[in-house]
Amino acid sequence: MHYKKNLHINTKSQKQFTRNDSCVWIVYPPGAGGDMLSSIINKHYSNTGTKDFGINDVGQVMIVQTDGKIVNIKYNNENDVACNESLVNDTNRQISNNNSDYSKLDMVLFCNHAWQDNKVKKILEYFPKSKIIRIVVQNKKDNDLVTTLKNAKHNYISNSDHTNNNTLEHERLLNIPFSQIWKKDTFDFWYDMIIKHLDLPFKLIRFDYVDFWIEKHNDAIKKDLL
Repeated sequence: MHYKKNLHINTKSQKQFTRNDSCVWIVYPPGAGGDMLSSIINKHYSNTGTKDFGINDVGQVMIVQTDGKIVNIKYNNENDVACNESLVNDTNRQISNNNSDYSKLDMVLFCNHAWQDNKVKKILEYFPKSKIIRIVVQNKKDNDLVTTLKNAKHNYISNSDHTNNNTLEHERLLNIPFSQIWKKDTFDFWYDMIIKHLDLPFKLIRFDYVDFWIEKHNDAIKKDLL
């Protein structure tokens, strides 16, 4: 009972999500661990409509958030993210496909690659009650590791620079350095910042969960993550 008592609890009655409702966005470059972060955050809510199936043998978190990843599939492209009524409608459609409706959810959780400043700004403007957590890559070493993580999980070779276009600051945006969020000695600090940013009661997850995720990667990646 202690665990359930301290979750974020749903108190609303409307059946359709709108652009003016509260929502949480986790945005990140591919390979930066955004799905892992969404798995941690999802555990603080009693029902987001998210399906979390665990972590596979190469460290990929098998999770589908509230929108069914529709932002990555349909609305996010290289230079822009389309925030519009169609996105809202598709999100409600995904909630319905899960045999649910918005009144049964206590939060809508988006997780996608719309991490660049111009995209984050559009999300903040179109969803006025959104709160965004962004994983930022700050240097070449971390960019190389993020690229390696992405290529290992998706079995293809792609090189991109994720160190630019990530300096925007806003009261509803929490920027978290990739180099610190998955390190044992700095994880709790940033976890505390997440709890404060999302107005949650307190932390629920220990670093052991992150450590389990790290252990699923190959030795070279583990060495750089630890």
